[in-house]
Amino acid sequence: MNTMETVLAIKELNVYRGVYAAVENVSFTLKAGTDTALIGPNGAGKSTLVKAILGVLPFHSGSIALLGQPIARSGHSYSRLRQQIAYLPQNFLFDRSIPMTVAELVDLGWGKSGVAPTLGGSTAAYQGGATGVGSG
Repeated sequence: MNTMETVLAIKELNVYRGVYAAVENVSFTLKAGTDTALIGPNGAGKSTLVKAILGVLPFHSGSIALLGQPIARSGHSYSRLRQQIAYLPQNFLFDRSIPMTVAELVDLGWGKSGVAPTLGGSTAAYQGGATGVGSG
């Protein structure tokens, strides 16, 4: 990926949670190879913004393009795009009594794409359990 390529483009985005404007008139672009943090107080709309970007929540107006693909206002995205994105919600409900290593948990989602994260932050080919993710 070219380091100057636009990975995410948001223009005049508005997202409502009921009648409340949770995200209002937000615009920005992110280039490949940059580090970005989304910070703000509780209730500022950070999670809502991320969910709208990922197509988990519909948005009212504006536009979102992720990896060059538009996200529909309904929250739908192209299946090819969905295969490149992983989302783990803040409150992930998981039965911790199930005996499973970290590598096995990662395998549940990453194994289908053939790519797994490594500890260094880059990606590596996935070899069924050899993810580079520690299990302890």
